[in-house]
Amino acid sequence: ILAANGKQVRDWWELEDAVAEGPSRAVLEIERQKAKLRIEVDLRPGQRLTDTLGIAPRPVYVVTEVRGATNPPLRPGDELVKIGRQDVERSLLHGALYTPLDDILTAIARAGRVTVRRGKDEIEVTFEPGKRTVGMLGVEQQVVSAFVQRSLPGAIVPAARETARAAALVYVVLKKLFSGDLARDSVAGPVGILQATYASAQQGLARLLRLIGLITVNIGVLNLLPVPPLDGGRLVLVGYEKVRGRQPNRKVIEAILTVGFVLLLGLILFATFNDIQRLLSF
Repeated sequence: ILAANGKQVRDWWELEDAVAEGPSRAVLEIERQKAKLRIEVDLRPGQRLTDTLGIAPRPVYVVTEVRGATNPPLRPGDELVKIGRQDVERSLLHGALYTPLDDILTAIARAGRVTVRRGKDEIEVTFEPGKRTVGMLGVEQQVVSAFVQRSLPGAIVPAARETARAAALVYVVLKKLFSGDLARDSVAGPVGILQATYASAQQGLARLLRLIGLITVNIGVLNLLPVPPLDGGRLVLVGYEKVRGRQPNRKVIEAILTVGFVLLLGLILFATFNDIQRLLSF
């Protein structure tokens, strides 16, 4: 994929943003073999780009080190194809953007059987099932990162641009959630954030710092929503006091704060419920 809605995309994150910010019909420019094609795709509720188009990056898991006995023996370089009798790609599609390597290894341990690709051959490998085998087979995702070094003055403008884009994306996602263009089960809570953090840390410091920045921007923008007891709700009350020249009735303020607190608590519980469903479905 070279571009989305006229914007060049260099990685998965830029593709996500370009489609999320665009119209209900996404225009993708792709390169297939040597031909360049232009494809229009209608966005459908509940599907993924993540979460809109039903496409996702294809992870590749390769054995780098074998720490346990298998039959026949695994070798470094073997590519994981199946967990048990299920294709790896199907095992990963459970509605979550991130599937931590810890979860992949746990699924492998429970299955007691994997299929790997060695050269042109696919080989079924069995081993004694276990409850937890983080690092048991030495399987890890291959990640290639590119770093661009900038001076402090030279980093200010790109950083401000990325921050503004991340902040705008928050409102785009909220709009899609309320309009039904985005599946409700895509909302993640504390458990989902921990999973995402763990997965980013596994991919290196650059991914982790990017995620921390995104979370920080999300929290800052959400905190400005005009919903008590958030700061945005507080600003609305202060503005009301400035315009009317007096404070609102105390009972009214208490009622508004109570309703706002209940809504926030309900959102947190709903997001946590989604997290638990993802864990159980895995």
